[in-house]
Amino acid sequence: MFIISVFPIVVIIIVIITITFLLLFAFVCIPQTNKAIVLNKIIYALPVYFGYLTEGQRQMLQRVLHRASSRGFTPYYYDLDTLAENARYHLFCHSRRQAHCLNHLYTVKPRPPGAMQLRTRGHQLELPAVKYEFNKRNFIVRSLFNYV
Repeated sequence: MFIISVFPIVVIIIVIITITFLLLFAFVCIPQTNKAIVLNKIIYALPVYFGYLTEGQRQMLQRVLHRASSRGFTPYYYDLDTLAENARYHLFCHSRRQAHCLNHLYTVKPRPPGAMQLRTRGHQLELPAVKYEFNKRNFIVRSLFNYV
């Protein structure tokens, strides 16, 4: 008789502990899952394709980030333009390394002997002549002109 009367209390305690554990687990894991899946999908190729996005597509991606923040999927508010600028700068810095696969796209500007050093530049690479608007949106061209 005693076992039968204690059994419902034990089950209720186990259920309460399980629900508490699941809520704590969800509270910790939802932001990590959002960052691992949603944010990394957006950031993965953002430096390259950001120049080709229309204003409507940029607003759509910004709304996705805003919804994730407002619904509690992430404790931070991410701005698409800031994410794109940081990703573009980091990719440009990494791509200038000798072992990077994009390094062959850069041309070092030769300095003639005896040339004056007027000001320090962000890089010693040659700026390409760009004729068409479509080519101005290219990652390499945008980075070379933005980080002079």
